[in-house]
Amino acid sequence: VEVVFDVLKDTLLKEGKFNYPGFGIFSVKQRKARKGINPRTKKPMKIPASKTVTFKPSSAFKKEINK
Repeated sequence: VEVVFDVLKDTLLKEGKFNYPGFGIFSVKQRKARKGINPRTKKPMKIPASKTVTFKPSSAFKKEINK
């Protein structure tokens, strides 16, 4: 399992996308900087731009889940 996650991580860092046929696609998305509110103090704050990983399941995987 560790090897699979290492390959997934390395591929996302190099290519920005990892496709596993029949399962889905992992991809790196850029989030823009935005304004938010600190939940503790209720004061406005700036949230910096960042990258995140998203997952989109394949249609075959969705069909299996929804049987």
